[in-house]
Amino acid sequence: MTISSLRKKHIVPFEIDDKELKTCFSYFLYKAPTIDSSHSTPDKRVEQKWNVFIKDWKHEQYKFYASSSKFPDQNILDNYGLADISKLHRLGRAFICKRKEAQESNYECVARHLRNSIAHGNVYMDKSANRIYLLFEDYNNRKSKTAMLLFSKKDLQNLMSKLTREK
Repeated sequence: MTISSLRKKHIVPFEIDDKELKTCFSYFLYKAPTIDSSHSTPDKRVEQKWNVFIKDWKHEQYKFYASSSKFPDQNILDNYGLADISKLHRLGRAFICKRKEAQESNYECVARHLRNSIAHGNVYMDKSANRIYLLFEDYNNRKSKTAMLLFSKKDLQNLMSKLTREK
């Protein structure tokens, strides 16, 4: 399976049978810290919790770009396993996000793009063997891509778990 073939498996986030994923989608759409929602849960330690989550990721698996940057081309996306021709592998996960503004934190950037992808229905899913792949894409008002996030269901649940922990 490639990113291109995953992109053909478009889903409506709240019309899937997976209750655990619906819970994750709801959390990142409405409740996650810093999300622009009246249900968002403020958390002074959100950056600490983000760092606990991201410490298990290799630096080659993600990149943040300035808002003024052009979104990477297919050659650069391939370095992250996010190009159309990139093959998904069992432990595949990666993301590329453009910041909204210079002072936006890494967590805020990812949370905003996750929220927008879910809200605008730019979510793709594949169930392969014992793994569920999720691709989230976000676009600006000019329809230019601003983020691609390839997570497993477990990655998304893990992030939500870290963010909702008291300690």
